[in-house]
Amino acid sequence: MHKIVFAFLTSLSLGALEAKAYFLLGYGTSLSPDGLLANVQNQIGKDNIKGDIQSANYKGAINNINDFYVGAQLDLDKAKIFNLRGLVNFSFANNGYFQNATNRTHTKGATGYTPAKAPTVNSDGTTTFTEEKFASVPLTPDSLPKNMFLVNYGVSADAGINLPITYILNAFIAKLPKLPPILIGAYGGLGFEFSSLSTGAFDPGVYNNVGVDSKDSIYLAGGDFLVRFGGSVRLGENLRVDLGIKVPFADIQGERYYQFPLGETDTFKQQILTQKFLIKQTPFWQVSVNALF
Repeated sequence: MHKIVFAFLTSLSLGALEAKAYFLLGYGTSLSPDGLLANVQNQIGKDNIKGDIQSANYKGAINNINDFYVGAQLDLDKAKIFNLRGLVNFSFANNGYFQNATNRTHTKGATGYTPAKAPTVNSDGTTTFTEEKFASVPLTPDSLPKNMFLVNYGVSADAGINLPITYILNAFIAKLPKLPPILIGAYGGLGFEFSSLSTGAFDPGVYNNVGVDSKDSIYLAGGDFLVRFGGSVRLGENLRVDLGIKVPFADIQGERYYQFPLGETDTFKQQILTQKFLIKQTPFWQVSVNALF
């Protein structure tokens, strides 16, 4: 055992001045069984009242994300114990989905108002006010579209440390045939990623939730830092396999604005004025195969 430890420490000093750079191309996949947590908030009302606020949560997932990488890797020593890596990544997937709405809430913004029709002046000179109820408000969607298209692109850098298995074996077992490099290691780093999410047509339930209007769509976007870490296996000079976790901090969000229908004369009709979407991402599992040139 002490010979292996000595070989590892010796390789740190012997290889310190033998850095080597590689061009990197990689492909992989990501998955997150509980990867998306959405909140939808509707502001409802008209310009003569304080609008109600509705909200609902939707739990979703997105799997089989296609990841593409291009970048460079720098081995800092002959034994390839330490390395630095810079990456540009592009990812996409079109199979995201959400479950039905949960935790629906509705604040009564218009509770303090007593709407009435125009007053009627009676023959005796008195005035009569006829109370008018607001129309039923729309609801948050029962479900969100199941044909989401997710796109991520960003940059990241990480550092790795490896155990040079064949370097140690070749150094201390003289009769062993010379083997290609095999290394097992760990890596960790930071990056910045921008994400966008769009859907096909769906019914947002905008106007009194009457009928179905499936002509609307959603486009959400956001960017922030991410953390990546995991383990790697280096097979030979030119092949690296990574298995790790990506923790994105970006919230994917957007907001839609709606106009009251043209020609509508009923003062007490209500509809959605704004519809806000906020989607939080949870950690993703990632596996990738990288070619080094």
